[in-house]
Amino acid sequence: MTGRFDGLIGAVLNSFRRAGYGNGASGLNNPAMDRTTRFRNTDAMKLADQISDLYYSSGVAARIVDMPADDALARGYEIEGDVKNAIGDELDRLQVGQRITEALRWSRLFGGSVILLITQDGADSLEYPINELSLGLITELRVFDVTDLTVPIGLTYTDPKAANYDEPQFYDVRSPNTGGYFRVHQSRLIVFSGDPLPRRLTRTRFGGVPFRGRGALDGCYESIMRYDAAMAWTERMLERKQQAVFTMEGLAALLAAGMDDRVSARIDRVDMARSVLNTVVIDGGEGGVGGDSYEVKDLSLMGVTDAIKDSQTAICADTGFPVTALFGTSPSGLNSTGDNDTAGYFRIVDHVQRNDVRPALERLIALVLAQVSFAGARPNQWAVKFHPLWLPSEAEQAKAKLARAQAKQAEAAAAETYATAGAITPDEVRADLTKRGEYDLEAPIDTAAAAAAYAEEA
Repeated sequence: MTGRFDGLIGAVLNSFRRAGYGNGASGLNNPAMDRTTRFRNTDAMKLADQISDLYYSSGVAARIVDMPADDALARGYEIEGDVKNAIGDELDRLQVGQRITEALRWSRLFGGSVILLITQDGADSLEYPINELSLGLITELRVFDVTDLTVPIGLTYTDPKAANYDEPQFYDVRSPNTGGYFRVHQSRLIVFSGDPLPRRLTRTRFGGVPFRGRGALDGCYESIMRYDAAMAWTERMLERKQQAVFTMEGLAALLAAGMDDRVSARIDRVDMARSVLNTVVIDGGEGGVGGDSYEVKDLSLMGVTDAIKDSQTAICADTGFPVTALFGTSPSGLNSTGDNDTAGYFRIVDHVQRNDVRPALERLIALVLAQVSFAGARPNQWAVKFHPLWLPSEAEQAKAKLARAQAKQAEAAAAETYATAGAITPDEVRADLTKRGEYDLEAPIDTAAAAAAYAEEA
């Protein structure tokens, strides 16, 4: 084990000699040890490859991107008006759920994505607009993230009265197999936009792709890096919670004399003895006075938990995620049930459903119905309805049912009191219940009106 720390000890000793004990111990002015420069290069952190690396390596980053994309369709949806599920069968054939989830994931990661429609519509090339009047069959859906797209210069819509004025007519899409580009007309793409950005940034920084916006990790990149760093340093603190301190007599004089080898050898022997025998033999000095000393200090971890929680809170502040949803922690505070946190996360998922999933589904369903090969009934009206994100448990349903029954009981007691006091009649109570439709009742019979009608007929 001798010489195990030669490299490290040599570096520390050199630091001591060049800059004194202070800088040698703290690492300041030493690029290999200085931790104050970790987050200075903010521009480089926004590059797509660094975002990809963070998504690949950080579980927290992956949850921020994946959770809303997965949960947006986790409960499923139904198409009102699709009586025999003919539309649903076509969407299943095209694996629409998987493709939309994939598009949502890359849109959240990179700030945009598209679904490319591969169709049989009589066109010889993807550069032609999709012809819905002669759409024979939708054969496949392919997903591309926004980093695979570029906008050809000068090929935009030029009619100032049109809704798509100044928008690109075509996109060049990078092939995942060859790396080359092929041109696609914009009508063949279903777009998933990132979070909004100023047009100036979209035009100058993102190659003019009009729907490219902020990704889910762009605003919280540094917070995630700090959290990962805090967790890594916490692990190191646990490893060094018990720190051995070896006080060597005459250390300064030995370093000044250039006797680094003697110092390193002496430290190695102490470390070897500590590791093998769990015993340290040191020089006590002449007559037992002075000399070396060896002690183990137990370092405090006070404040580490608070620092980690603060890092988690910073990430949640940047993303809008509740701490309980993102990190799986239990709700804290008096009478805290976590219901507000759950509702907050569901608002994020609901936003994804309304702004991304629903328009994509409506576009796909319209194209499915336009297929010549579509054999099902084409409903006159249809609508996409998402299943509830949260379903109450049996206990919660029973509690809600009990609360409704108690409310009705209170209303009935009030009505009885009014009827007894002569403020209302039983027929008026019955008429009110019939009007509200809470019971299968017929309207009360007006006996006076019925007698008058009978007299007229007679």
